[in-house]
Parts: sequence; structure tokens; C-alpha cells
Amino acid sequence: MTSSVTRTSSATLISHSRRVLTFAGVAFVLLASLTTLGNSNTVYIQCPCTFEGDGSGEYSFSAGLRSFSDIEIESITAQVWMNSRIDPWRTENLLLTIEIAEAVEAGEIVETKSYSASASSDLEGSFYPFIVLRGANNRLLDVVLMGDSIDLSTEFSVTELDYLKDSDDDGVGDVHEEAEGTDPQDASSTPADPIVDVLAVHSQTYRQATFEDPITRIRHHFELANQMLEDSELGFRFRLVGIKEVEGDDSTTRVVNTSELADEVTLHGADLSVMFGGGSPAELGYC
Repeated sequence: MTSSVTRTSSATLISHSRRVLTFAGVAFVLLASLTTLGNSNTVYIQCPCTFEGDGSGEYSFSAGLRSFSDIEIESITAQVWMNSRIDPWRTENLLLTIEIAEAVEAGEIVETKSYSASASSDLEGSFYPFIVLRGANNRLLDVVLMGDSIDLSTEFSVTELDYLKDSDDDGVGDVHEEAEGTDPQDASSTPADPIVDVLAVHSQTYRQATFEDPITRIRHHFELANQMLEDSELGFRFRLVGIKEVEGDDSTTRVVNTSELADEVTLHGADLSVMFGGGSPAELGYC
């Protein structure tokens, strides 16, 4: 059995990309200790990343790529979206699409390069850019948020959002403190211990592999994870807010219909979604 973590948005936990808050990063490690984290068969953007514009419609994006796939990934492009707020689940304004690579070989690491494109836009004011990496057939590969808002009519240069930046060294990232209304420059001002609301989704194959009882198995995973968090005195815990069967690709543990997943995340008010898929009873950990 394998699982993959899908990043979602909320007011209490901003962890849209793999560059997550400190406690969310620990959460991923804990889930991975129970299952195999599903970063296989995909290509990630490898930062440092920079998005630049000259104010007249000429743009460039600089980043590297890293493949975790055992097969070649073809037709890779980067879409640049402009949002009124930091939220990649809201695709408000597509600025441009940049051709990145005809293909990336299995396991290949592509060093940082600069990719250029031109685009006209009638957008006025400040927007937050984010980069969506896609493969053949519009397959979603990765998302990277940039760290500042920009005005397309002026010259700009922005780098990726650093979720781990902690200016006052109080153990809570600046992005999280700003979302919670505490002072990222004051170590005595910190949010309350967070509760991470998680929507668990699973494939039909997973249900069959758990002898038609995926709910018990998934709840067991989260009970173990919360016990580990408590024993480690890490100051946060998971709250399972829903379990739903979805159409999933068991070879990659990815949800097929991402729009449906986004709707379910919103409906349940989840901070994260976790996909459980594939596997035989032996792989699921049965004795």
C-alpha cells in the first residue's frame, strides 16, 4: 500500500506545495513512517526558483527539475498563474505557458536553467504568481508559490515562498504566524497548538485490499500518528475530518479527478488530503 499527500489550502495551515511549514513537514514524515510517501512517477520543480518580468511583457522563469519517476515524462510545461491571494487552488488568471522540456528521463536531475516567454496582459494592480508544472495530457506534476505579490506593469524579480522562514526563531514559520495573526518578529507571540484537519481518500483497490474495511485501517494510521506526535511532544495533532473513496491511479497514488478532490477538501474544511491506494494485504502490513 502506498499513500500520497495532496497539498490544500486553509486559513490555519498554508502548505500548498512541498515547501511546507515545519510541523507539516514532520507530519509528512510521520505518515511516511506508516506508509510509503507517493512521490514516485513524477517530476518536481527544484528551487531556488525565480520569476522575473521587465514591465513590458517579457518574462523569465529559472528553476531546476528532478525526476522521481521510473519512466520518461514528456511534454513538460510551466504555467504562470496570477492570483489575488496566496492560494494555488484558485486559478484566477493564466498569464502564460512556458515550454520547459520535451522530456525528462527517469531519475534525471536537470540543473537550474532560465526559460523565457512573452505575454500581454490587461491585469492591473498586485497579484501573487505561482508556477504549475504539467506534463503530457495536462498532467499536474508540481506547484510552487512565489514569495511576494507583483505588478506586471513594473520590473520585478521574485523567488519562491519560504515556508520554513522563522524570523523570531520561535519554531513557527513566518507564513503561518501571519495567517494566524501573531507577530513573526516576536518569539513570545505564537499561535495556539495547531490541529491539522485531514481528508483521507482511497481507491477501490485499497478498499478491496483491506477486505472492504478501509475506514478502520485509515483510522488506525491516524491514531498511531497522533500517539507518536504526543509521545514526541511536538505540539500538534491530526484530526481526520472525512474518509471518501475516489477514482485513483494506483500506480502513482494520485487522484484522477483533482477538481472533485478540491471540492471535497472545501466541503470538509480540510488542510491536507492523503491518498491511500494499491497494495496487497501483505503490503498493507497484515501478519
